[in-house]
Amino acid sequence: MLGRVDRPRSQKRRFAYTGLIRCGSCDRAITAEQKINRHGRRYVYYHCVKRAGDRCPEPAIEERDLERQMLSFLRSLPLPDAAFQDAQALLDQEGRSAGEVEEARLKSVTASIRSVEGELRELLDLRIRSFIDDEEYVRRRLKLDLEKARLSESLVARVETVSVIEPARTAYSFVFQVATLFEQGDFAVRRTVIETVGSNPLLTGKKLSIQAAKPFTWVAEITKFRQRCGVVDGDRTPAAPGDSGGDSALEAPAANDAGQPPPSPSRPAAEEWSALAKDLLREFRTEDCQVRTAKAAELLREPERAA
Repeated sequence: MLGRVDRPRSQKRRFAYTGLIRCGSCDRAITAEQKINRHGRRYVYYHCVKRAGDRCPEPAIEERDLERQMLSFLRSLPLPDAAFQDAQALLDQEGRSAGEVEEARLKSVTASIRSVEGELRELLDLRIRSFIDDEEYVRRRLKLDLEKARLSESLVARVETVSVIEPARTAYSFVFQVATLFEQGDFAVRRTVIETVGSNPLLTGKKLSIQAAKPFTWVAEITKFRQRCGVVDGDRTPAAPGDSGGDSALEAPAANDAGQPPPSPSRPAAEEWSALAKDLLREFRTEDCQVRTAKAAELLREPERAA
């Protein structure tokens, strides 16, 4: 309308974790709002969306308290140093094994292609010398061409295990830096971190319950295995990837206070350890794990972009 002065629209504030967490009592979404105290200090609180009418009994929680709990969860993800060294060694072993299998497969496929090409030359020679007629030549040539095409496709394919080694390494490296990325990142990075490693976050009584998502559940799996082998992990502050750590859990452990050596992992335990690693690697082939690993790789590059 003429003479009307348009007022600037207020920008809607964005909060880091809205829509990400659910209420543990009524399963509704957790939302956020900003409050200003009498001293002018601003606070962000998260609470259940069910605030009117039949109100949800869950109290609100300040964002700083919520993030402290998130940080505690993230710091629980890295393996103890000795366990990490075991996992890295086993990952390296699986990578070498997969590489050896792939090399042998490629040699076998290449030899098979050469064999088929030899048969094609012999077949052509038979036709030139009139030992077979056109119909027989075409029938056998088609069969050999199809076999050569199948082998050629196999030649460019890679064994699945090889393709998941690098994503697995990314996940291992990510958990050692994820707490720092969370602390130093802006609200968008912090949200992405929780989305990447967390699953089913619930808020009940101002307590955040959050589970590690696959493929980051390997922490619990490896810890359970080590406990079955009689390995007790103490310090949960691991060395950074690449640093030398403590003795491997698969080496002979020291004697206990009574002078009796603790049970060392047997050959069946070593085989179970290898089987566990293969099961964990299989997780990286699922679409959800691939998406989470790709997000982890992007987050690892975030400090480089900010520099």
